[in-house]
Amino acid sequence: MIEPTFLSEDIDLYSPEEHWEFLEKFVQEKGWAKGQTDFYIQVCDPKAFRSTIDWPSRAIETERHGHLFRFVHPWDVLVSKLQRLEE
Repeated sequence: MIEPTFLSEDIDLYSPEEHWEFLEKFVQEKGWAKGQTDFYIQVCDPKAFRSTIDWPSRAIETERHGHLFRFVHPWDVLVSKLQRLEE
């Protein structure tokens, strides 16, 4: 179900700090964590994503079942990775 040219191996997921432990446990139990599957979910600190100040204006947001999902524009992902000097 993933586009063959999609180069990333993970989906970054974050939540308020008080829910991190629950979210990490949930991802592990489902078998979606790094090392459990080729394409995995990484629970991370929201401060790890640093892009331009106006990145929220390019993001797509949708709410499902009381949860907000924010899909960041690929340009902002690239800027964030360049700042961390990642491939």
